[in-house]
Amino acid sequence: MHFFELLAHNLTVAARVVWVDEQLTPTEQVQSLKAINECLHRATSRIWVERLRTHDWSDEDFIPMLRGHDASLHPNVQGVVCRAFVLSRDTASK
Repeated sequence: MHFFELLAHNLTVAARVVWVDEQLTPTEQVQSLKAINECLHRATSRIWVERLRTHDWSDEDFIPMLRGHDASLHPNVQGVVCRAFVLSRDTASK
């Protein structure tokens, strides 16, 4: 569960990367922020599911969702979701 808490935090940092990228138009920023927000929503939902054990939610379903949203980001900021994932994984495993 700690991994998902870290991921939620690191996704907020990813959103800041998008917000301060002056090369993105406001529309591109909004579209990228929506994709990151969807990942953040899923990460916090996964915390809830894990804590209350409401149903099974496998990593095989979760990870491709993150990758898909990352791929949908503007090319200037593609990779921020995957970097948030890797940083969270590496930090949680220490």
